[in-house]
Amino acid sequence: MALATLYARALQSDKKLPECHGIIIDHKFRPESSEEAAWVAEQLRSNFGMLSSIVELKWPEDLDMNDIKRFETEARRLRYKALGRACRDRRIESLLVAHHGDDLAETILMRLNRWRLRSGLQGMRAVTPIPECFGIYGVHHSGGRNSMSYENLPFPIESGGVEVLRPLLRFEKKRLVATCEEYGTKWAEDKTNQDKTLTSRNAIRHIMQHHTLPQALQAQSLISLAKTMTLRIKTHAEVAERLFNELRLRVDIQTGSLIVRFPPAEALLDRPIVTESDRIEARNTAALLLRRVADIVSPRDQLTIGQFASAIDKIWSSLATDAPHELDTMETSFCVYGIWWEPWEGPSIFSPDRGAPVFEPHEWRLTRQPLEAYELRDHILEIPSSLQQLLKDPTWHLFDGRWWIRILHPLRQSDITIRHFTDEDLKQLHKRPRSANNAARHSFDHAYIRTALGLLKPYTLRRTLPAIFIKDGSAKDVLVGLPTLGCAIRDGKLIPVLKPTALPWEVRYKKADLGTRRVEDTVVRGVKDADVMGAMRVAAMTGLRTSKVKKRVRFGE
Repeated sequence: MALATLYARALQSDKKLPECHGIIIDHKFRPESSEEAAWVAEQLRSNFGMLSSIVELKWPEDLDMNDIKRFETEARRLRYKALGRACRDRRIESLLVAHHGDDLAETILMRLNRWRLRSGLQGMRAVTPIPECFGIYGVHHSGGRNSMSYENLPFPIESGGVEVLRPLLRFEKKRLVATCEEYGTKWAEDKTNQDKTLTSRNAIRHIMQHHTLPQALQAQSLISLAKTMTLRIKTHAEVAERLFNELRLRVDIQTGSLIVRFPPAEALLDRPIVTESDRIEARNTAALLLRRVADIVSPRDQLTIGQFASAIDKIWSSLATDAPHELDTMETSFCVYGIWWEPWEGPSIFSPDRGAPVFEPHEWRLTRQPLEAYELRDHILEIPSSLQQLLKDPTWHLFDGRWWIRILHPLRQSDITIRHFTDEDLKQLHKRPRSANNAARHSFDHAYIRTALGLLKPYTLRRTLPAIFIKDGSAKDVLVGLPTLGCAIRDGKLIPVLKPTALPWEVRYKKADLGTRRVEDTVVRGVKDADVMGAMRVAAMTGLRTSKVKKRVRFGE
């Protein structure tokens, strides 16, 4: 209620502020929770003239309330998902929450207890994307009214999403209580917050309220620690952002891959890297820079800084813990966060075409790590082909954390499967059709797709692509298209990349922050219709199969 009081007063003095809509979560955990939610809604309406909505949580039937850890995790997950969907349904892009200084101090103490140090000691941040909503369209980094769509892009890049704002983190609870008392605002206390046996946060809260802790663990000290760590990371983040905007970068959203030229190690610090302290500072900036780049193509939701320590050692070997402070050396490929990091060994793609080829150090290619057979099962989307449902509300599905795909109308009234393309699927493209009447058409259509796949470099990229299938009479998967490459086989005929409006689906790439660079200068087509047709013409003239045509296509041209 303190947040509502302060916002209502700010609205009186600044008419440019948007009207606020209160969203009240009824946890349905206590018998009186529904009554309290209705009371809060009435207070918002009568005291502040604020519209509000009550959202009831539905708990899993198999939830064991005695499992404290699972209860705490499930409550947070359900609460944020409910808040996210409520914001999406009301076209709300910014969600203000009333986390205060005491909450921040509790978070820091919990993380110290779990040995989550360094960046974890920032605690709650003032502005973050809404958590626990990965894959919910219109909530998680998507649903923007003006998704980026340029003429040279194969499909749009998503924008939008819901942000969480925490404006009260600098204020302790006692000060917010005093604010409510001064303006005559009533408030309700959730009694479960005082049950020290219910959650680990409640236990920490009980200790802080009823025991005298050392000065370093008291609320003000913990808040100060969070502020210091936040400022320290902000300093490194600003340097990393400047370096990111100076990087040479090419992004292929068709395959979810990129090529980047990283700066030399000495560019990571504003002074020579001489001492151990210098090396640590350079590594901190390097981790933030690597996370910034990796986020563009990673299939994962949140990338923590600590996971990039091994990547720093590979890319800038002179920054490694036990390395001499000498020039960097080229390292081998490695995997971090589901991304395959591979040194670019060919001529630099950023060099001019004229003159001799130039080989540049620090250029890397980032691609999706191909999944093992047992992992593929967890990345299958089954979509019932219901004409009524598809026409009423075609649903966006997040595939592999990188592409949003929705089916616009049924495909032969068959259930639809979206999964990764496999080597076995490629073998099926080489099989001849049973009907001689379809041989010519089949030969061209499948040759086109095989050629498009053959132009992908490296070849493992084809095993990271989303593919759409329907079932035939024997319940086997039949390929109907590779949506990110923009071609499909429909009613026995190929729909080429030049006619995206004819496709029975729609694709968008995940929200990707490219910094200050222009999208049209950074995002490229990995596969062009002209290249595919050119390779097929070469095959026809030479008599070779298209898969044998060695056509070199430079990335991004």
